[in-house]
Amino acid sequence: MNIITKTLKSNGYFVINKHLMKILGLNKAVILSMFIDKADYYDNEMFFYTINDIIDALGGGLSEREIRATIKSLIDDDLIIDKGMIGVPAKRFFMINEIKISELFDNPSSIKNNSARRKKFKKRKPEQLSKTKLR
Repeated sequence: MNIITKTLKSNGYFVINKHLMKILGLNKAVILSMFIDKADYYDNEMFFYTINDIIDALGGGLSEREIRATIKSLIDDDLIIDKGMIGVPAKRFFMINEIKISELFDNPSSIKNNSARRKKFKKRKPEQLSKTKLR
């Protein structure tokens, strides 16, 4: 077997769903796919994925800042669930929200609507926010 065949048969690739990439964008789709693979390895239980492990897996394709922002965005969109810091040494644990991900295939605009609503709310001035509170 030649070196090219050996290289192509190794784990040097990602599987990314085209539909997810179209809806979420490339960064979110890649990180979510990595998280789904990790969850599958742990039989869909809680799992941890450190930033350094993600950077190593991506081979430097995204910066730490981009990875953190992407993870935060996936949490904000309820596609992954942050279970918090657990263990010694503490590691951040996650779970995949399979229901929300399956909704992407049924109603792809739901993520875009949630993100747009969140951005609109964040743009409000502090005095506007106090007026929207329930009494």
